[in-house]
Amino acid sequence: MSKAKAGLRGMNASQKQIHASVIHEHMDGNPNFPSPSPSMVEFAQAIQDLEKANVAALDRGRMAIAARNGAEAKITEMITRLASYVNSVCLGDTTKILTSGFRLVKAPETLSTLH
Repeated sequence: MSKAKAGLRGMNASQKQIHASVIHEHMDGNPNFPSPSPSMVEFAQAIQDLEKANVAALDRGRMAIAARNGAEAKITEMITRLASYVNSVCLGDTTKILTSGFRLVKAPETLSTLH
């Protein structure tokens, strides 16, 4: 059974912004996902907030970095919620999952021999 993964491990704030933008582009108006939670309007606003925070944090100011970290945490939480939503709507349908912009969880390998 295929599953969407949030795919956030090891990403910095700029990479999460790009990843979120790809997801938004694929899910906004997609008939496979009629009522995402969070909504695409909320998600778009969070992406814009993170983009502004990323730019502001370039000066390495303490307050700007704190704001960026807050915006990054919000996007992380939203992407995680959207991945769960996609999994609940798609019920393992690989084609539908791929239309969401999320990547698939790697399928486990079967053990052929035990040592």
